[in-house]
Amino acid sequence: MILRVNNTYNPVSNGNSSYYGTKRTNPSNPQKNTSENSNNNKNSVSQTNNSSDNSVAKNQLVKSSTESTQKAKIQEVVTKLLARQNSVIAHEAAHKAVGGSLAGPPSFQYTQGPDGNAYISGGEVPIDMSEGKTPQDTISKMQQVIAAALAPADPSPQDYKVAATASQIQASARNQLLSETNERLKQNTASKEGENSVTKNNAKENNNSTNSQAIKQYNNVQNATSFYSSKNLIGIG
Repeated sequence: MILRVNNTYNPVSNGNSSYYGTKRTNPSNPQKNTSENSNNNKNSVSQTNNSSDNSVAKNQLVKSSTESTQKAKIQEVVTKLLARQNSVIAHEAAHKAVGGSLAGPPSFQYTQGPDGNAYISGGEVPIDMSEGKTPQDTISKMQQVIAAALAPADPSPQDYKVAATASQIQASARNQLLSETNERLKQNTASKEGENSVTKNNAKENNNSTNSQAIKQYNNVQNATSFYSSKNLIGIG
């Protein structure tokens, strides 16, 4: 077998031995050489296809893992939004239940979730805080407002603010009621004193009249006695 060698310094592997030059060729059997080259090309193409398939499979696996992670994150956010929605609904329902006729219907604010749905994220219930017809009415009314504001298990800062305002209105009404009560007491006392004065004056007048009548009767008796005495003396003499 004759070896054809290039003048270049290129190591070419052939099994466990290394040669300096190009691949060995057998000019006496070109068909064999062509067959070997064809097999080498097939192996190269097969290896390339396997590498491409592995890359696609790996990309699909990464994509599937990413989608799974995103779905888990979306579900976590949706779960929190649902919990918030339930909490807000229960909160406003407590205001309405205790507020009764003083409370209006609840209104809500919404937040769009990552799944495209809208979830309740806030709310409020209007409540009548106007004064009553009388101080006592105002006191009773503000007591109900305070109870309605603090009805939820977790009152908000706004709830505490409403309760504080109602307490101030209630305290003012109590002061007004106390002032009116004191004024009525003074009027009743003055009226009783006037009645007592009239009674005393009437009693004094009655006493004076009785005394005057007694004195008059006494004087009449005295005059009659003098008259009879004088007459007797004259008659005797």
